[in-house]
Amino acid sequence: MKVSQARKKECRDGLNSLIDSCEKGFVDLVITKSISRFSRNTTDCLELVRKLISLNVTVIFEKENINTDSMESELMLSILSSLAESE
Repeated sequence: MKVSQARKKECRDGLNSLIDSCEKGFVDLVITKSISRFSRNTTDCLELVRKLISLNVTVIFEKENINTDSMESELMLSILSSLAESE
């Protein structure tokens, strides 16, 4: 039970602090090593990325070479996020 809860965005204080800073306009670019470091839950990942895009915050996933500023579709993000969730 603990493992699945740790994957949820509600239990990740650092991530929630980052989102709060984005909402306040303090952050406009998030660079993360990989999708699996950002979120291991596909639904949470897509929701967070959509929220950040709506706040005009760009997210760059280095390993997957995805930049949400130039991303034409969420398809690749959702596929790679699903893979990260299954790890």
